[in-house]
Amino acid sequence: MKVGLFSDLFYPYLLGGGENRYYQLARHLVASGDEVVVITSNLSGCPSHETLFDGKLHIHRLGFPPHPVTRRSILTIPGYFLSSVLNPRLVEECDILDLNTYASALAGKVVSGMKKKPFVVTVHDLFTGEWSSLKRNLVISIVGTLSEKLISLGPHTFIATSQATKAKMICRLGIEEKNINIISNAIQFELIRKLAQPIRKDSNRIVYVGRLVEYKGVEQILQIVLRLREQGLNVGADIVGDGSDRGRLVSLASKIGVSKFIRFWGFLKEYADVVRIMSSATVFVNPSLFEGFGMAGLEAMASGTPVVAYDLESYEEYAKNGVNCLLSTCFDFEDLLDNVKSVLLDSGIARKISERGIESAKQFSWKKMAEETRGIYSSLLR
Repeated sequence: MKVGLFSDLFYPYLLGGGENRYYQLARHLVASGDEVVVITSNLSGCPSHETLFDGKLHIHRLGFPPHPVTRRSILTIPGYFLSSVLNPRLVEECDILDLNTYASALAGKVVSGMKKKPFVVTVHDLFTGEWSSLKRNLVISIVGTLSEKLISLGPHTFIATSQATKAKMICRLGIEEKNINIISNAIQFELIRKLAQPIRKDSNRIVYVGRLVEYKGVEQILQIVLRLREQGLNVGADIVGDGSDRGRLVSLASKIGVSKFIRFWGFLKEYADVVRIMSSATVFVNPSLFEGFGMAGLEAMASGTPVVAYDLESYEEYAKNGVNCLLSTCFDFEDLLDNVKSVLLDSGIARKISERGIESAKQFSWKKMAEETRGIYSSLLR
């Protein structure tokens, strides 16, 4: 089978769950004997065409201007979309196309029509009706809503990464349930365990891993450090990731007097470094208002670090409150603070959540995800 993947961001840009999913999907498809062609954005410092895995993975990077490799930018989307549509020959020999959400899906749908290729659309999350809550400007909100509406048109096959996303697709876009398949995201469990096992826990250390954008609620990490230090706990935090909100967060840390207790790591190129920081922490905290799946929380579980987050529907695939994590009432900051404090002060709770979190994370493998996805492809080619 020859598979064409449309994803506006791809290797070596692996900062988000979607990019990780498509890279791991490509890697495992190739390992199963398939050939993969990826249509993605031009990335700064990367060649326009690259082959990996003994020539079985072909990456075509299109568009202008080039996208940075350390942060998300929407400025490259028009150029990527136009270049993808103007180069349908790149997927001429593909049997089926898998289209990532938004610009990738829209471009892929046009190309699939031109080349008469069957396709599937993978949806990580849906924000129709919620764009204003994401603190996006009016133009982005309109374009985002329109994109989701256009992606939903037609009786084609979808893959949703969680039950919560599937429910949104049915309720908000009117997509028929029979056209939606749930295939969860996953993690590199064995690698994380290998990296995590020699790491000693740094007492009273909070960690956050993810993009620094306003709806992720990272400023609450700073407030948690402030409140706990006021209560006499010698606590600090590691914030791993980058994004448009970083400058504001650094300024806020200085303003409320917690700068010397917060380490802003920015973008870390090596995944092993992220896992080591995550593994050394006492507690992983994700105060995000929205998540499509929440892969970082699952990675934290695999590393043995107890997870505290708000009780979002998207976590239902793997999170069990009081069993393998602590989920706080949405969006009750005091409850979130109390749960963080419970993990820091009660080693029994921390140990129980850690042990059960590792067992839960073990169930989510990229190989399984790729096999299930390949099964969807095969069913469409019969």
